[in-house]
Amino acid sequence: VHEFNMMDVSDGFNTSHEIHEITFGDHLPGLISPLDGTRKIVKHGAFMFHYYVKLVPTMFTSRDGWDIYSNQYSATDSARNVQVRSGELSGLPGVFFVYDFSPFLMRKTELVKPWSYIFTSSCAIIGGVFSIAKLVELAITGFIGRLFSCHPGIVSKV
Repeated sequence: VHEFNMMDVSDGFNTSHEIHEITFGDHLPGLISPLDGTRKIVKHGAFMFHYYVKLVPTMFTSRDGWDIYSNQYSATDSARNVQVRSGELSGLPGVFFVYDFSPFLMRKTELVKPWSYIFTSSCAIIGGVFSIAKLVELAITGFIGRLFSCHPGIVSKV
């Protein structure tokens, strides 16, 4: 049974908090936790903080063949001052987490790109540079030809 005495929070109730780290399962490489480092400071009043967390089960397979089962999550938050005036509250001050579990499993597999990928990417970049250079050359020669009323490559007869 939870007992809440309004007289204890008549001057406000400090619900300031900091989330250092929050995880749901083993650590996954490259996983960023959106709530890590979150800090909420209450200067005055009595605040109600809600964190809505959506958990997605995840199976990560490394390139070495190791499987790690964990959870990823996304989070949204809301905050409101529930102290209407001294001694009167419109809600319960505190920090609340609301969880929603996804029924789907996400599979992530770490793959290594072959050397041929690097070779073909390099060829594509070099080909793109030559194509753009040719377009720039055509634009400049066309502009110069119109500016001086001559055609490049044609020698004028005297």
